[in-house]
Amino acid sequence: MAEKWDVSADGMTCTFHLQQGVKFHDRADLTADMVKKSIEWTAKTAGGASFNRAPVAGVAASDAATFVFALSPPQPLDRIAASGFAA
Repeated sequence: MAEKWDVSADGMTCTFHLQQGVKFHDRADLTADMVKKSIEWTAKTAGGASFNRAPVAGVAASDAATFVFALSPPQPLDRIAASGFAA
């Protein structure tokens, strides 16, 4: 649901910008905070493709439509997230 993303020059930060107007089936808006909670829950429960999140040192919602992954070590997280298996 990201419309664009940026990767820092050192590869340690990946920032995703969500599409505006995306809604869930219950008409709730998709927000960066929801994405953050989902990623944290997946990592905590070791469910789904949580193994792809091993290089994630932290995740933050910087505003309603932007969330940021802090990585350690640097990884091509944008490519991992966009791959058919990881998605």
